[in-house]
Amino acid sequence: MLGFSMATDYGLLALGYLSQQEPGRLACAKEIAEAYNIPPELLAKILQKLARAGLVKSHAGPTGGYVLAREPRDINVSSVISAVEGPVHLVRCLNDDLSCLLAHTCDIVEPMRIIQERVLELLEEITLEEIRSKCRRPGTEEKGAVTTAAERG
Repeated sequence: MLGFSMATDYGLLALGYLSQQEPGRLACAKEIAEAYNIPPELLAKILQKLARAGLVKSHAGPTGGYVLAREPRDINVSSVISAVEGPVHLVRCLNDDLSCLLAHTCDIVEPMRIIQERVLELLEEITLEEIRSKCRRPGTEEKGAVTTAAERG
């Protein structure tokens, strides 16, 4: 099944949370984790990956935390997935590891490459700003709200 991992969901949730803060306000991993009922240790690791990718800025110290490194309109879903999980590959034969057992007889590699390119284009077009415009804040109950992989089961 094609879908986002929980780590990507959590990364998007954290970025969304940060995008809703007053300019310059730092939010710590624990605060974000509590807002979404996410394991704090896992979220801290995800935030570190987002920081290494330049999507958030990390400020150390007792009053430290995270802020967005870019405007929400400049953060796309593809960059979040890549930061959290590495390059997006829909099928094994399209990554650098040519470990597909059917590689010598497969005749759908090119159609799969086209599908992957189109999915990647879509993921690059969808921004954090667009996602946030369709979401609800934690604790509110609105119809049409976006749910996480954990909420979906």
